[in-house]
Amino acid sequence: MSVLDPTRTTSPRRHSTRVAYPGAAFAFLCLGLLFSALTAVVAFVDQASLGVLEDHVRSGYPEYTPAELDGAVDAYVGYLAIVAGIGAVAWIVTLVAARRGRRWARYFAAVAFLVGASIAVFDLFIKEPNGAAGFPALHGWLGLLPVLAGLFALIALWGGGVSGTRASKSRRTGERN
Repeated sequence: MSVLDPTRTTSPRRHSTRVAYPGAAFAFLCLGLLFSALTAVVAFVDQASLGVLEDHVRSGYPEYTPAELDGAVDAYVGYLAIVAGIGAVAWIVTLVAARRGRRWARYFAAVAFLVGASIAVFDLFIKEPNGAAGFPALHGWLGLLPVLAGLFALIALWGGGVSGTRASKSRRTGERN
C-alpha cells in the first residue's frame, strides 16, 4: 500500500507539537502584562501630577531651564512608555502562543525575560554623569514588577506537561512511572 493510496480516507497520524501549559502560567503572564501597563501609567501620572521625575532631573541638573527640564522629563516618560509598550507586546505574544499550545512560547518567554530583566536592572542601577541614580527609586523598583511576574511565568511554562509524553499521559491516567 502506497502512502498516496487514494482509497485511504484518513491522513497519517502526526506527533502533536502542542504543549498543555498550566493555568498558573496564564495567570502570571496576565499579571506581567498588567505590571507592564502599570509602569507606563505611573510614568504618565508622574509627569502630569506627581513630579517625581521632574524633581529627579531638577536635582541632578539644577542649571536646566524650564524648557530643558520639560524635555528631559518627556524623554524619561517616552523611554518608560516605549519599554512598557515593547514589554506588553512580548506578554501578548507569549500569551497567545501559550494559549494555542505552541512549544516555542516557553523559549520566546525566556528570551523576553532575559531582555526585560536586563533592561530593568540597567534602569535600577544606571548612574548619571554626576553620580546620581539614573531613575528615581519609584520607577526603578516598579520596573522589577514585570520581571518578577516573568520569572514565575517562566517557572510555570517550563514546569507544564508536554502532550504526547509519558509524563503527561501518566498524569492524565493517574499511573505512576
